[in-house]
Amino acid sequence: MTWVLTEIADVQIQQSIPALKFVLHSQGLTKFSLGLCLLDGDLISSMTLLANNGRQKTILKRADVSCLLIEGSIATLSLEKSDLDLLRVFSLKTVRDGTPEVDHLDLEVSAVLDGKAVRADLMIRYPLVSSSE
Repeated sequence: MTWVLTEIADVQIQQSIPALKFVLHSQGLTKFSLGLCLLDGDLISSMTLLANNGRQKTILKRADVSCLLIEGSIATLSLEKSDLDLLRVFSLKTVRDGTPEVDHLDLEVSAVLDGKAVRADLMIRYPLVSSSE
């Protein structure tokens, strides 16, 4: 089962580097965190984020190895258990505390660019949220 979330983040996909950047919106942080929990618990097979601009789509999946595949305006981010745990716990703490420990998380994941294995950058910027959310 795929869980689709709309308008919870602005997404920037850079194919030439490759890189993926999320800027999460405060009203979507709880849904994003819940989606990470469902993904981690194997209760959904993937989580799809549709960007506010309507042009980009990001698919998050569990995997044995973290990697990023960019095909045009679609980015598929496969996350290994440790990376998924990092994002899940950080997101849940941000919801609980109403503020992130840092304003963003950076991860390096594998990617393929022009048929060659390269490192890709993933950046997730977290909003300030109220603890009553």
